[in-house]
Amino acid sequence: MESVSRVVLCRHGVTDFTATGKWDGRGGSNPDLNDTGRAQASELARRAAEFLSNQPVTAVFSSTLSRAKQTAQPVAEALGIEPSTDPAWDELAFGDWDGKSGKELHKTDPDSVIRFW
Repeated sequence: MESVSRVVLCRHGVTDFTATGKWDGRGGSNPDLNDTGRAQASELARRAAEFLSNQPVTAVFSSTLSRAKQTAQPVAEALGIEPSTDPAWDELAFGDWDGKSGKELHKTDPDSVIRFW
């Protein structure tokens, strides 16, 4: 019988930037999870351990960004493995847009926002 791989994708927990709609990516502000985000990561770890309790889990990967690593760490611990980071999973770099909200960008640079999307 063929071996089947299962991939489970999870989004990182909330940061103050995501809570306020601010953009941040590779090479930018790199905010940590806030209290809500840490609680989300803990709950994700609990649920992942339950969901995958009868499955062999061989890896937990995250981007190199703080919010992703801080989400992956408790999940990996709950699964009894070490997390690995890979910059290929990092968010895009937003340059001058880093730390600004979409609403702000629509006001200050609407043409670039339209071209981006």
